[in-house]
Amino acid sequence: MPTRLLIIRHGQTDWSVGDRFTGSSNINLNDVGRAQARALAQRLDGMQLFIKDDTLADPHVLLGDDPKRIAAVYSSPLDRSQETARIVAEPFGLPVKVVPELRELDYGAWEGLRREEILAQYPKEFDLWSRDPALYAPPGGESGLTLVARVRPAIDQIVAAHPNETVLVAAHKTVNRLLICSLFNIPLKNYRWVIWQNVACLNIINFVSSDAVSLIKLNDTCHYE
Repeated sequence: MPTRLLIIRHGQTDWSVGDRFTGSSNINLNDVGRAQARALAQRLDGMQLFIKDDTLADPHVLLGDDPKRIAAVYSSPLDRSQETARIVAEPFGLPVKVVPELRELDYGAWEGLRREEILAQYPKEFDLWSRDPALYAPPGGESGLTLVARVRPAIDQIVAAHPNETVLVAAHKTVNRLLICSLFNIPLKNYRWVIWQNVACLNIINFVSSDAVSLIKLNDTCHYE
């Protein structure tokens, strides 16, 4: 039976506004980010989440046993994602289940730095990483392949636990980009150019089976833009 994942990115933080590399650093939402999360919560609360038995093949209809029901909410352990998840989960009266594997990419020595600072301090390393961020890792950090190796099994477990249900997952920019690439056979080295994830965006993915996955929405931010 199909499962529908609502995959979101956390709301705005001061570091995301400042274009700082924010991976494993535990940065909180700012007031704009909280407002974005509330807008997303309001949008989801008003969406039609029910799917009838005779429309199971229609990928444009959300799933769930109740017209306004999300079955479960999962989040990265980092505070910015947990707070976003709690705000979005509130209209549905659901707890947030933390999944450690959904944490953001660890940027190592680049954490908190702006791009121009990295280029000045680590020009060779940044060039290698830019050419293939799936294979290469920032100094002391994590590669894209390593991230996918922990994120994809966690997502597969969530999908398997929720047949014919709609589930929300609150994660991060790089987590979402690499996950989407892995699901749709997009070369992982291209994730930074092919897939974009704005703050508090909504992605909708329909899982009919392990080899039948539909991308319904990508980087949708109409709830606050």
